[in-house]
Formats: sequence, structure tokens, C-alpha cells
Amino acid sequence: MGKGVPFNHEQKIRHLTVDLNKQANHNMFDVIREGKYLRTFIVVGSSENCVPRILNDFGDKFPRLLTLDLSNSGISELPRLIGKLKHLRCLQLQNTKIRQFPKSICNLYLLQTPGLRNCYDLEELPRLEHVNDMEEAVHAHLASKKFLEKKFPKLPKFPKFRSPPGIKSNFEIENPALNLYDFKKCTVVPCLGLLPLLENLSIKGWDGLVSMNCSQFCGSNTASFRSLKKLHLERLDMLHRWDGDNICSFPSLLELVVKKCQKLELVAHKLPSLTKMTVEGSPNFCGLRNFPSLTHVNVTESGEWIWGSWSGLSSPISIILSKLPTVHLPSGPRWFHSSLQRLDISHCKNLECMPEDWPPCNLSHFSVRHCPQLHKLPSGIRHLRALEDLEIIDCGQLTCLPDLDRLTSLLWMEISNCGSIQFLPYLPSSMQFLSINNCPQLRLSCMKEGSLDQAKIKRIFSVWIDGAEVFSSADESRFVIPAKLQKG
Repeated sequence: MGKGVPFNHEQKIRHLTVDLNKQANHNMFDVIREGKYLRTFIVVGSSENCVPRILNDFGDKFPRLLTLDLSNSGISELPRLIGKLKHLRCLQLQNTKIRQFPKSICNLYLLQTPGLRNCYDLEELPRLEHVNDMEEAVHAHLASKKFLEKKFPKLPKFPKFRSPPGIKSNFEIENPALNLYDFKKCTVVPCLGLLPLLENLSIKGWDGLVSMNCSQFCGSNTASFRSLKKLHLERLDMLHRWDGDNICSFPSLLELVVKKCQKLELVAHKLPSLTKMTVEGSPNFCGLRNFPSLTHVNVTESGEWIWGSWSGLSSPISIILSKLPTVHLPSGPRWFHSSLQRLDISHCKNLECMPEDWPPCNLSHFSVRHCPQLHKLPSGIRHLRALEDLEIIDCGQLTCLPDLDRLTSLLWMEISNCGSIQFLPYLPSSMQFLSINNCPQLRLSCMKEGSLDQAKIKRIFSVWIDGAEVFSSADESRFVIPAKLQKG
């Protein structure tokens, strides 16, 4: 509809576009007397000098409206009774001067697509629990306005979405992710638990955030964060606690990452499905609750809390420890989880020794790296009948290794930057690959013609020293490469 074109067929029109560049009267809703069958209403061609005025009876005039697009129209407010548009599914307000939403907007239970991109004057958000198309909701970019930092986070685009074939279809969201970064003055996390499709949430650089609780963050609802699979918290310098209540449990959360949260002491929230947890650069962290499904734990530069929580792990599979201040590892049977398959210890510059009954007996992978004060490995290594991979790297004080001939599953071993080791230990017949790097005394011993160590390496399928293969028995029929080591 443009200038000079009357709106004479209200009863028949289903879809209407108004071009304000061609419409003389900016009070166009006065001209359009009735549109009870109208489904789509789009306004284009607005300017600062031509801003449409929307009357409060708008909801009564267009009761069957499904799509309302007022983008770029310059409007600053919506009609108070817009909630009467009970069938409205799509509301586009991009690049408008909207400041607030009327309370009745919460009555738009069918609303799926709220378009709020570049609404720089917006002061508060409506509740989004009925919104299905989060891709549009998070395009609001509200917190890019510095004066709104205390209220809103930046809500960027969800990846991997497919547009709907029509306005009656919901968006299909694949792996929706939400990143909220660097809001230095924000003191409260918005109630994101009411976003039902959210799967990946990252909150970083909120210097003013002191605590999180269910009423603010989750919504104190049994359905909160029902799809969330990964939560990443990083550089929350003032955050002390994350508390939970009895009804909120993050039912789908599989992975929690806590990085550089200097003052965080405790995660007290119930996380029944959590399988992987990473704590890095958080020295005040005190420990874990009993997370019954937790199987993978990574701890880096975060004190010694892991030793107090170790026995509380139900069935750990992998534990990776790095940059701990520990000098002596604890001993005793409570450390030996039969489920543990992988144990990595690295960059523990104060670590001097391990108890003789270490490590846990069912390991398939054991790695000790960058521990310059470690002078001895435990004799318990000889009992690791399931061990397949062994790494000893950058442990300059080690002078010898325990004999490994009982390790009947051992396939692969690396010894690097261990200049004080002079001889190889006895090795099992199962050994297939041996790599030795920057170990000058060990190199001499292995390369010396007729030496015991040379005899040891000739029992191995492939031996590499300082990046070059020095021995291979690939053509000997007695060597059979295990299936798990075969390429392809």
C-alpha cells in the first residue's frame, strides 16, 4: 500500500506491506480501519521524519495476525495491549528505538521469533520462556551498549541453524551455543535456564559477578537448562560460590569447565549427569560434591583439592593433573579406583616421589611429564598388567626405571629429556614401539654393539632414537602388529 492507494478490501486482504516512502499519512493505522483476516503486516521505507504511530486498539484490529515486521520504522514503543495478538508468531523490531516492552507481551504464548537486532535503546528484555527461535532472540546485541552493561550480556548468534520454510514452522536448532564475554560491571547473570534449547553456554570475563544461585541463573524450575550439555566459566575474578537448590539439577549437563576463577571455592549445585570436569587456574577451589556420573577430571594449577575429593569419585576413567604444588603423592588403598584407565601427571615442579604402591592397578595409560624434581618412579608400575602406553618425559632427576617385563599388555613407550637415565629396564615381549629422545646416556647404551640394551631393543618391532628409526623387525614373521596400532 502506497501513497494514493486506498485500503478498500479489508475483508479479503491476508498479507499487507506498507511502504512509508509512498504513504503520505504516517498515521497509517488510522487509515486501515479493519483487518480481522490479516496474517502478515510488514512496514518498509521508514525515516526519522516518517514514524508510524501505533494505536492501542491495534490488537483488536488485527486479531489473527501471525507476522508483524516493524523493522527500521523508527518506532519507540509498542501498543500497551499488544498481548491481544494471541496468534502472533513472528515480531520483527530490528533497528528500531524500542526502549521497553509492555507487560502484555508476556501473553504472546505462540511467539517464536522475536527480532531485536540493533535495538540500541532497549532497556529491558521480556521473559523468553515461550520463545522457540533462539537464533533471533540472541541477535539482540543489547550489551554492546555500554550503558546497559549492568543489565544485559552480549547475546551473539547461534551457529548451525536452518531457517523455517514458512512462518508456521519452528526453527530447527543444531548445537545452539551462547557466549557471554567481558561484561566487567555485570553483577547478575540473566535467567538463562528458561531457554529450553540451549546446549552450550560460555560465561567469561564478568569481573563484578560474586555468586550464582538458582533463582537468578536457573529460574528455580525443574525444567531449567533441560538441554544444556556444556557450561564454561572463565575469568570470573570475584565469583565465590555457585549454589543450587533441591529442585534444580541441570539434567543434561555433561561437561563443566572452570578456568581462572581465582576466588571460586565451591560448586554446590546438583549435577547428576556430569561426566567431565575441568578446573584450571582456580587456586581457591576447595573440592567436588559427589557427582555420581563423573568419569573425567582435569585439574591444572588449582591447589591440592583433588586429593581430598579423590575418594569421592565414584567411577573415574581419566584423571589429568598438571601444575600442582604437591611434593609427595598420598598413599593407601583409597586411591586405587578399579575403573581408572588413564592417569597423566605433568608440570608438577615440586613433585619428588610417588608411593611404592602407586599407580592404580588397572591403568591402560600412564604419563609422567615435566616433573624436574622427581627422582624415582614407584615399583608398583611393575603390577600394571593392563598398561598399554607409558610416557616418561622431562624428568631430569630420574636415574633408572623399574623393570617392566611383567607388563604383558605394554605396546608403546616414550622416554624423552631424561638425561640421567643410563640403562633400559627389562621390557616385556609385548612391546612394539619404543621412542627415546634427548637421553644421551641411554642412547649410547642402546647403540653400543653387543650391549645388553641393544639386545633388549632388538626384541621390539620398531625403535626410534632422536627422531630416527634405528631398528625395525617389520620383516620378521614373529612380529604381529596389534590391530589397535595398525594405520587405517
